[in-house]
Amino acid sequence: MTEITSEVERKTTTTTALGELPQNILFGGLAGVLGTSIIFPLYTIKTNLQSSHSHYSYSTTSRTSLAFISQQWKIGSVIRSIIGREGWKGMYRGLTPTLLGVAPEKAIKLSVNDMLSSLLSDEQGKTSFKNSVIAGGGAGFCQVIATCPMEMMMITFQTRASQGQTAVPSVVHLAQELGIRGMYKGLLATLCRDVPFSMIFFSTNAQLKQQFQGSSETLDISYVFLSGISAGCLAAVLSTPMDVIKTRLQSANSPYRGIIDCFVRTLREEGLGKFFSGSIARACIVSPLFGIALLFYEIQKRLASSLDN
Repeated sequence: MTEITSEVERKTTTTTALGELPQNILFGGLAGVLGTSIIFPLYTIKTNLQSSHSHYSYSTTSRTSLAFISQQWKIGSVIRSIIGREGWKGMYRGLTPTLLGVAPEKAIKLSVNDMLSSLLSDEQGKTSFKNSVIAGGGAGFCQVIATCPMEMMMITFQTRASQGQTAVPSVVHLAQELGIRGMYKGLLATLCRDVPFSMIFFSTNAQLKQQFQGSSETLDISYVFLSGISAGCLAAVLSTPMDVIKTRLQSANSPYRGIIDCFVRTLREEGLGKFFSGSIARACIVSPLFGIALLFYEIQKRLASSLDN
């Protein structure tokens, strides 16, 4: 009898998870657009920090540390350079393809993680840490179909402008120029960044929410935001080295042949600290982006649930 009951519960969980998928895709897309619109100038700063080239010796720990610190605090000069070259609109260079891509990207990321977490949950509806990591990795893997072309176009818009090249007339023009193969340049690097990022982010976020909720029936909405920004900050910093490699591979006129070539040449020519270039800007992007996205996502889900009831 117990086995029959458990089987019924598992089928119910699966049906519920799949039934909520379309709704969660919509909510995730809207949440992503809202969050990205608010913090987009930081994307521009991060791309310029990571794509720029400088030369540091990494023969000693102290020099590596100085290189790392120097990279982080170039933010002010990068902002002045962008505004001086393009005006304030330069801070939003590449916004259109990003918004077109972030809606499906966040829709896939948030909804797939929710679905997999539900499918991997126990009889009480709780997901273990190990299964949270698996669900996050699955979400990160699935989102890349939207993430790679979106970021390829955004980075091309931004780096061509920073290199003084002729501005791209439109998103359609750039899509035609790049073609499908060009828009998926750096696909492997994107996977190597996004799968570990999502594994760290979603598992950490789930653990924080469990700790904050304690024995309460529902989690206070403010803790949804706090969990999102905390998990986002940790995952952003830890995944920065691969983000640097991905950005360089996707930059206009990239001289690198692949991930290994980019890693070896960057390490030899600019030092270890370069792999954490833009980590502060990246943390400042990802933390509020996921905090806002998860907050808005959760509010929509709760409103939809209350209307159903």
